[in-house]
Amino acid sequence: MLNWLEDHLLDCPMKTLTGCDCPGCGMQRSILLMLRGDWTASIAMHPAGIPTAVLVLFLLAHLKWKFAFGAAVLKWMFIFVATITTINYLLKICLYGPCL
Repeated sequence: MLNWLEDHLLDCPMKTLTGCDCPGCGMQRSILLMLRGDWTASIAMHPAGIPTAVLVLFLLAHLKWKFAFGAAVLKWMFIFVATITTINYLLKICLYGPCL
């Protein structure tokens, strides 16, 4: 199944139209690497990949079981993922330029 997912990754509209990476570029590959068990490569591909997967799993669990503080936890998890994504993107732009 992972091979099928790898063959059917979604194209990034921003990269397709402009040739520049978006803040989420590499997220799909990061999650696939995590699912394959290659945690180090997953973090190197996109540092927010693993936290995003945890956020989605917690969201699905919260929707099913309605945790008492689920909404607050999700809010802070989202802020954490957004912060990592923003820092990663700014570092990528500073180190490699806006378009790779």
